[in-house]
Amino acid sequence: MDSETVDYMLSQGVSFSVHRHGFGHYFLHSKEEILKYCTDPDQYIAEINGVTKKQLLAWVEYQSSHQQCLGNTKSGRQCRNWAYHNH
Repeated sequence: MDSETVDYMLSQGVSFSVHRHGFGHYFLHSKEEILKYCTDPDQYIAEINGVTKKQLLAWVEYQSSHQQCLGNTKSGRQCRNWAYHNH
């Protein structure tokens, strides 16, 4: 996204939010944040979380392959099993 487009969108009241799996939602408030995010989304998210891009990608990989089951047991409690690699 180019600088002029960002300026125009901000002047029209457009809000920017992004989501990174494993890290959550972020609001981009300034032109600088938006352009930096568009240049390298993972680097931007890593920097604002105080980690390296390599650490961020490792965490995302871990989160993507190790998720707790969201089903319920016969007794009505949440299952405590892990669903590896989205299975």
